[in-house]
Amino acid sequence: WDALGCYVPLGRLMAAHGFDLHAYRGLAIFRPPLLTALFATAARLGGGDPAFHIIVWAFAATLPISSWLIARALGAARRTALLASMACLLAPIFAAQAGIEQSDLPVAAWVAIAWLLALTRRRWAFVLVAAAALLTKESAHFVLLPAAWLWWQCSAGDARARFRYAAPALLPYLVLFGWIFAQHRIVGHVLYAGQASLLGIASCLQAIDHSLVEGGRLLFSLAAFPIVAAAWRDRHQLRARPESAATLATAGAILLLPFAFPAALPRYMLPSLPLHCALAAIGVDAMVSRLRPLVVPAGALILVALWWSPTLDSRSEWHLESNLRYRALLDAEVAAAGELSHDHARRVIAPFPMNLALADPHANYAPEPIAVAPPGPDLSLPTLCRSDFLVSTAEESTRPAEKVLGAAGALTLAWERSAAGHLIRIFRVSCR
Repeated sequence: WDALGCYVPLGRLMAAHGFDLHAYRGLAIFRPPLLTALFATAARLGGGDPAFHIIVWAFAATLPISSWLIARALGAARRTALLASMACLLAPIFAAQAGIEQSDLPVAAWVAIAWLLALTRRRWAFVLVAAAALLTKESAHFVLLPAAWLWWQCSAGDARARFRYAAPALLPYLVLFGWIFAQHRIVGHVLYAGQASLLGIASCLQAIDHSLVEGGRLLFSLAAFPIVAAAWRDRHQLRARPESAATLATAGAILLLPFAFPAALPRYMLPSLPLHCALAAIGVDAMVSRLRPLVVPAGALILVALWWSPTLDSRSEWHLESNLRYRALLDAEVAAAGELSHDHARRVIAPFPMNLALADPHANYAPEPIAVAPPGPDLSLPTLCRSDFLVSTAEESTRPAEKVLGAAGALTLAWERSAAGHLIRIFRVSCR
């Protein structure tokens, strides 16, 4: 969705226009510039879309390593840290998002490195990496307050000295506010309607679900709970028990993300995954020894099974990419594009993202780009009859056009395929 609709085209636009800020004025979506700047650099070097995928894969490769290092920083043995890496590798959301040209996995990579630096008290390195995370996606700000709290708890001296020690953790907020101001100056807005609709109480509840329950997160939460509870019992003597403070700060960051960025899509909760994996691994290691030989393989099998299992949100196309089931829908969309090309479609009414997939010469859905007519606002029959095909999916923007053409007897079903519980249909438009 966002690869086609946002990150890839923005990377190409930046490659073409660079620092000519007038070129971005009025863009509906203008994301933080670090990832798209990397895409733009790859495009200017002639890399194209394969290079964009490689960039995201490079970020993905750091996450299991960061999970291992975070677990070690929390006091885990090497064997336990290896469990954290395995949990990250087997998490359905990681399997789904690795390689997709979107910012959620890259920001998770930056956040994991930043959190490792926070745990090891490398304060100024944390500031730099957290700033990079915020310039990849704004949701990264959820680690700043827990880092400040941790540094406050683990520093010596009076309140003023402890504040001076902890305060650098909040400096990346200046980067966040600077970016928000710059975005408004460049494009004329901060949020557009589609983004604003993703935020709210209902979305926050979904975010909590995606952060703590679905996609194997419930396993991680259950495994981590005993060690977090043990650290909570030490809350009145944290200066004497820095490992308990680190555990509570890590758990606090995980719990804070869905409130700091209350958005509905599962991949938006990716930034807390390495932290969650580290705590879960330590929790598994703390179990009774006779349980561990059963828990580890059983957990691994459950995670792999969840790669293709329906979720509570599977009814929505937007939520499919929480695991590998989205690939079935992607294959069906590619097949639909191939069918339209085979039928020599000249002009097609299609919803998002099929409209972009068909018309974009770089998307590689069809051998040649196909002209796409917007599904509205002109729904007069003569205008709709200029198209020779209509694509119908779960996305409802084409429904009014489908209704008008159907009432006129101008639609004939030419092709259909069901994938991951969603139906894609191609209608031939034949107006008398």
